[in-house]
Amino acid sequence: MVGSGSDTRTDLLHTRLADFPADLFQFDERISGGWLSDRYFVRAAGTLAGAGRDPVVTLQVFAKHAGVAAGLFEAVRLLETGILPEYDHADILVETLLDGDEIQPWEPVMHITGPYRAFAHLESPLLGALARRTLVASNVRLAIRAANGKPVIFMAARHDDWRVQVADGYAARVGGASSVSSDAGGSWWGAEGVGTMPHALIAAFGGDTVEATLAFTRHIRVSEPEVLVVSLVDYNNDVVADSLAVARAMEKEFGRGALSAVRVDTSEMLVDRSLIEDPELWGRESLTGVNPPLILRLRAALDTEGFDYVGIVASGGFTPAKIAHFEREGVPVTSYGVGSSLLGHNEGEDLLTGFDFTADIVRLEGRPESKVGRGFRENPRLVAVDWKRAAPVVAGGTRRKIARIGWVVDVQNDFAKAGPPGGRLYVRDLSDNSDRGAELVEDNIVRAVGLLREACEVMVYTGDWHGPEDEEIDAVAPDPAGGTYPPHCMGRSDDVEERRGAEVIAEISPENPLVLDRDASAERAREVARAAVEECRPVFIQKDRFSVFEGNRAIDPFLEGLQDALGGARLEFYVLGHARDVCVTQFVDGAQHPSRSARDYRVVAISDCTAGLGLEPEAQTLARWAAGGAEVIEVSALPQRLSAPARSAD
Repeated sequence: MVGSGSDTRTDLLHTRLADFPADLFQFDERISGGWLSDRYFVRAAGTLAGAGRDPVVTLQVFAKHAGVAAGLFEAVRLLETGILPEYDHADILVETLLDGDEIQPWEPVMHITGPYRAFAHLESPLLGALARRTLVASNVRLAIRAANGKPVIFMAARHDDWRVQVADGYAARVGGASSVSSDAGGSWWGAEGVGTMPHALIAAFGGDTVEATLAFTRHIRVSEPEVLVVSLVDYNNDVVADSLAVARAMEKEFGRGALSAVRVDTSEMLVDRSLIEDPELWGRESLTGVNPPLILRLRAALDTEGFDYVGIVASGGFTPAKIAHFEREGVPVTSYGVGSSLLGHNEGEDLLTGFDFTADIVRLEGRPESKVGRGFRENPRLVAVDWKRAAPVVAGGTRRKIARIGWVVDVQNDFAKAGPPGGRLYVRDLSDNSDRGAELVEDNIVRAVGLLREACEVMVYTGDWHGPEDEEIDAVAPDPAGGTYPPHCMGRSDDVEERRGAEVIAEISPENPLVLDRDASAERAREVARAAVEECRPVFIQKDRFSVFEGNRAIDPFLEGLQDALGGARLEFYVLGHARDVCVTQFVDGAQHPSRSARDYRVVAISDCTAGLGLEPEAQTLARWAAGGAEVIEVSALPQRLSAPARSAD
């Protein structure tokens, strides 16, 4: 559910509407003439005009299904621009839920009050937009929940009319999809399509998956070096053998880590060769298509040959139910690509194949008036649109600016220094005694922070801030597997040396920072955010868990306050720090979590300004971030990235 509290929801509605001026939707100019309306609405308005009547009514919009609402911002802009020309949209009162709100059957999602003749003809296009967008968003949300935190790529562009790609991609984003397969699908929220290789490319290389992948990599390293290479490996129906051949060739020519992942898209009519030759699997479960035994076998083969850094993307015939089955079985999939099922094309108990909205007049001149059984229903979650606060609605109107936020994760002495004044929980690969760890990337971090201080509106530093009483701290018998660790970052300790371990390293220590205590209230968090912007001061956020979203209860109010203090700007986080596979990844994942989709945060992760513990291969972590919607760059690319004016939220 989006937001909480009427003031927060009101601010959020108008902030988000700033991203969606009417020209973005490219409404057909014939809408206001009724060309896209069921004809009886046009005739109804004509009848009222002929009778000399122009009643003020309240139209109530609702659905009969539970789901995730989408298309409401579009509906607001339709009402703003599509009414009859002799009326003023300022005379129309619109009370609405927000895109991303979860809705219940019969719950009003919108009340529209005004002269009925002004908007009678808009009922058909308005309900149609809500129906399609909400269907897609609701099915995507089912897939997101089933995926248990793993990215879901919306790959439905080929499964319907090309004219719905733009809106479907936005609806998928509302539902929580991390990325989309076409540029059109990401256009309303400023994203580009993801994906690397189709089967057609392999066919064009005579069925040689290895040569196709190498050629693609050579091309992409010149034209789009930020794109991670994912090889499609099922063309010859020999996933294991082709994956290994590709991984060997990629490592030989481009080095370890060049291959981010392989994608398995085996036809549901085929059994992969590696499974056909194993009679022990026969009869145990269906072996056609992409199935758990195939992915498990592929993972084992890659790991055995040292390609543990190569992720596995699964696609082809996936529904929320199939994803849930994979997750229950612990199948080692990095991300899922899902297509037609999210459009309602596949029947199944876990999918919606349709999502209808209905609208009824429920008040006439302020008095109850409705069809039997369809009376007015209150909904305290509805937010009234203030047209004066709405963004420009004409072509050329400005978009919401993007505010850059430097986000430095846990670069504290105990994590980042191998010895005094830190070193109590030094970050290095726990499985590689030769790894130099965090100090290896210290110069990169110092360089990046210097650049970010010059270019970012606000610098934020987060850090563990423990006391001996914390459940995570065990000085006698720490057990990381059980969630306890030796004393580290003891900011609440009475011991001076222990407290020094919690300080940000001297090379990048923030000057005169505002402090957001780990027990701060939401009100205090907003005060800190406002002061950071007004006084141009950095912020240090204390936390008692690895994830800042769990370790400081005021983090979301702080981010919301930061956004408000920056005039409703979309926040773009430049993220670096330690440890890559623990605290950093939890921030990247948390910022892009569906629960924060309405805020639409952007993440730019600086890959060579982090060190990891070896809990997850680096390439796999970076691939997961990218699949989740983050932009992954190196510090060498940071000056150019920051030299351009902050991008508009087009």
